[in-house]
Amino acid sequence: MDPHEPKTLFAEIGMHLYGECGFSAPLAEVLGVGQRTVERWASGKRGVPPFVWPLLVQLLRDKEDKLGVLAADLERRCRQHAYPQRQPLAQMEIDQ
Repeated sequence: MDPHEPKTLFAEIGMHLYGECGFSAPLAEVLGVGQRTVERWASGKRGVPPFVWPLLVQLLRDKEDKLGVLAADLERRCRQHAYPQRQPLAQMEIDQ
C-alpha cells in the first residue's frame, strides 16, 4: 500500500494527532463531522474531501508548535538541573 495514498495518509495523520487507538472521535469533533465519517475516510470506504487536507495541515502545525515549546522548556529544565545530555535514541539502539 502506498504510504502517500490519501486513505493511508489520512489515517496516519489521525494516529499522530490523537494516538493509534480511537483517533476518529476527537478528529471528528475537531473537523466538525461525524465519527463514522472519519472512520470511512480512514478505511478508504469514502474519499477524503479536499476541504479536510488544509485543516489537517493546521492541526499538525499547531501540534508541531506545541511540541517545540515543550521541547524547549524541557531543555531549559535539563540545563538548570545539569542533567547530562544523552546521545540520540536512534544511536543508543545501534550501540546496544
